[in-house]
Amino acid sequence: MKKSISLFLFAFIILILPLTLAVNLDVQKSSSDEVMLIDLNKPAVFDLSIKNNGPTDNFMIYTIFGSGYLPQEKFTINSEQTKNVQFIVSPPYDVARTGPVVFSYFIKGSDNSEYEGALSVNAINLDEAFEIGSADFDPESSSVDIYIKNKINFNFENLNAKFSSNFFTLDKSFSLAPKETRKFEITLDKEQFKKLTAGFYTINSEITTEGKTAKIEGVMKFAEKKSITTETEKQGFFVSATAITKSNDGNLPEIAQITIQKNIISRLFTSVNPQPDSVERNNSKIFYSWNRELKPGESLAVKVRTNWFLPLIFIFLIIAIVVFVKEYAKTDLKIKKRVTFVKSKGGEF
Repeated sequence: MKKSISLFLFAFIILILPLTLAVNLDVQKSSSDEVMLIDLNKPAVFDLSIKNNGPTDNFMIYTIFGSGYLPQEKFTINSEQTKNVQFIVSPPYDVARTGPVVFSYFIKGSDNSEYEGALSVNAINLDEAFEIGSADFDPESSSVDIYIKNKINFNFENLNAKFSSNFFTLDKSFSLAPKETRKFEITLDKEQFKKLTAGFYTINSEITTEGKTAKIEGVMKFAEKKSITTETEKQGFFVSATAITKSNDGNLPEIAQITIQKNIISRLFTSVNPQPDSVERNNSKIFYSWNRELKPGESLAVKVRTNWFLPLIFIFLIIAIVVFVKEYAKTDLKIKKRVTFVKSKGGEF
């Protein structure tokens, strides 16, 4: 009988007593997307809602994860009371890797009984906190919007950002609320990119805060745009000069063609620069043609010069010769005759 009582007491101590000593708590996490910034040593902040289903007691919350935590002092929760507690956990001293981490935490009562729970946090470095990019633009755009997005649930103050690309440079200081996106409008100088082809280009950035700098890359799209412009300039009358220039103001390679028409007479007094790629004759018409593949920013310039003074001089010379011949043909011919008397044998003169 005594042995049975002893066994009952032993079983009570082993099975029942720990249940009576364990804290009776309901714990809910009301926050979300918690992060800790490793290189900035910024802690993760958890908002916990703790309900005490047992008697009034003093509690302390702690974890063996991380290099520190708050609060470290005890707090009281009355019976059936719910208390909101902000649990702040600093990054560990030695972090093997970044990414999602699950760790245990404990809420201890005054009798050393404990509640054990689990929390998850995203451990990252500064360069993983932001995203940068831009809107699409083309060669006719006079401005472009770039953006920087705070991807995490963390409030950044006193950020300094330096952006650079083939199209612009920008230096800005600002703050970013959790999950906020900030845009900047940049005026474009078309001379800086008139020779660049369409495609995707890199935006480089250096984000600095609290003495730490992160280098982040983004992508911007230089949209395709075809544009060949033609400029024609004419000068002179007797010596006529025509200059034709075709420019590739787009961002794709394109074929430019220039054709000049002359007749069989005017071609004799016409000079061109550069030499045409082809010369074709159609009856009395002569066609000069130039064909070039122009890269963005390149131009094809053709100069044609026709000198009408040459045929005029030639005509004047012909007229002058004809007039001279006619005038020369009208000239009077004067003949002088002189007689010399000679005495012959017969005495006659």
